[in-house]
Order: sequence, then structure tokens, then C-alpha cells
Amino acid sequence: DLTSELGILSETIPGITLDTDSELIPYAGSLSSVFATNDPDDYREGTFSIRTNINVAADDYAGWAIKWWPGLSAVVKDMSNFYDGSLRFWFKGEPDLDKKVIIGIRSSNVSAGAEKSKVWLHNYNAPCDNHWHPVTIPIRHFTGTLDRADLSRIKDLFNVAISSNTGGAKTFYIDNLRWDTRIPGALDRITVSPAEVSIPKNLKQNFIAQGLDSNLSLIHI
Repeated sequence: DLTSELGILSETIPGITLDTDSELIPYAGSLSSVFATNDPDDYREGTFSIRTNINVAADDYAGWAIKWWPGLSAVVKDMSNFYDGSLRFWFKGEPDLDKKVIIGIRSSNVSAGAEKSKVWLHNYNAPCDNHWHPVTIPIRHFTGTLDRADLSRIKDLFNVAISSNTGGAKTFYIDNLRWDTRIPGALDRITVSPAEVSIPKNLKQNFIAQGLDSNLSLIHI
């Protein structure tokens, strides 16, 4: 049900439109660097992912954020209906980035850099091991008091950052990033389309397989 999801960086789920109503904005401290671009060779959804090349020095930082109408500070997006939902995406990173990646969001009542609406990626079953991993972070983990996010006035729909020494230039990838009004449960069934697929030896056959929980919410498989 695509009506329950808002695509942030997704080719299959409708949502925001980068460079029209939103923008991907890289940032870095004076001793660090970051560069994000489309990668058509390594992806999990559609035809490309977002590849980030990052080099963070000791006691410095770098990352990027997707901001809603970045040039208009008073224009915010009400994401209140996602409170019981989740932030979902695919992630792949080099081992040297393990336990260093921070994911966050920010509302307009909190100054950039002062927000506490952020979590460690490795706490959500997504190690950096050069393999793709599905990530689901409950939205409520970003909300509350003490400079956490007010969902009624979101400004940064997504933020990924590293504030630890990366030991040189490293790479990570993000794909099919979206907000979901649901938190998927355990895998209940797998559907295949077409219903019957026969793949002769040494030949290729296109088919679609989807994982679903008991409420028919889509699960990464």
C-alpha cells in the first residue's frame, strides 16, 4: 500500500521531489569531506542507489541531510501521522565505518547540530560489512523531549553522519529510503509473480518475489 509510505530516496514509492521541494545537502567539518551521487552499478531498488564517499578526520564530522524546502526556514512538513511508523531503507557500508554511522531527523524548533533526534545505525541490525542490509527504525525513537523531533514541523527528513575518524576515504550506500506509517512484523509469507516460475539451467528468468508480514506489510527479503 504505497499510500502509507512517503518516498524520500525511492524510485518506486511516490514522495518528495529532490531539487524541487527538497534537497540533498552535504556538510563536513574543516578537516573532512563528503560526496554523494547516484550509483547505477550497486543498488537494491530501481536502477541506482546513493553512493557516499566520506573521509572524516579525528574530532571532526561529515554527512548529508535531505531538507524540506531548504531555502525557506519557515516551511516545514507535518509528519505526525508517521508517529507509530518507521524510517526504512537499505544500507551497505565498508567495515571501517561499523559502529560509526548516525541516522537522524530534525524539526524546525531545534537548531541544526543541536538535535538529539538521532540513533546509532548498528543498533538496528545493520553492520558495515560490505553487504546490503534492510533497516527499520521506529519513528518514536526520534521523538520526545530534550531537543528531539516534533513531527508536526519536520525540516530534515533524513540525516546520515559520521563523527569518528574513518581512517581515510570510505564508502557507503543507501537505497529505497522512505517513511512508513507501519512497522513491519516478522516474515509471514513470500509471494512470487508470475505465480509459477521455471528457470532452465544456465538461463535467466525475470520474476518478482515479495516478503509480507501477517498484516500484509512489505518486508525486505
